[in-house]
Amino acid sequence: MKSVEIIKRDYPLISLQFSFSISKYNIHRVDEMIALGDEREIPIAFNVINIIRHYSYGDIDEKGELSATNQEISDAFSRILKAKKNGSHILNSEMYLKHFIGGKKPYRCHARKVFMFVNSNVDIEDCLRLDKPIANLRKVSVKNAMSLPRFQQYLKDTEKCDSCNSPTMIDTSYAWEDWGLLTKSGGISFG
Repeated sequence: MKSVEIIKRDYPLISLQFSFSISKYNIHRVDEMIALGDEREIPIAFNVINIIRHYSYGDIDEKGELSATNQEISDAFSRILKAKKNGSHILNSEMYLKHFIGGKKPYRCHARKVFMFVNSNVDIEDCLRLDKPIANLRKVSVKNAMSLPRFQQYLKDTEKCDSCNSPTMIDTSYAWEDWGLLTKSGGISFG
């Protein structure tokens, strides 16, 4: 924590936040994480680790190795939401937290209509087939890559997926379907 204090003191313009990925190894410490953020006056973001990885040859489910149970996640996110409503600086939207309370809800992914992942090889990643990139940006422009039939099909195919657990994917997908969530109480807020 010494580094946090140094940054706050010597570099006050740097925006700090704690970001915690919830797994079976740390879910029992959620209340401590919230208290740490409150004590240090640093905003906190939570996410549930993704457990499904998609490949052209099938999906790999990592749930047993890393993930907390749905009930544990629901209980933890209920406590996080309560802390947020009681004034803790939790960055997650209420909507994201409620998405996991009572069990993860299905959603239609629209995130790929808003942004794309480009890996270190400059490949546009296909999250539904991680081993089969869509295009390499050294060989084709972003504009031309987005015009490829495979990219267009990819956008349609991702709408059938709801395996991601990150706030970025879930909040973006909900906002795509209802832009009003950006201004509604309990919707999506930034910071």
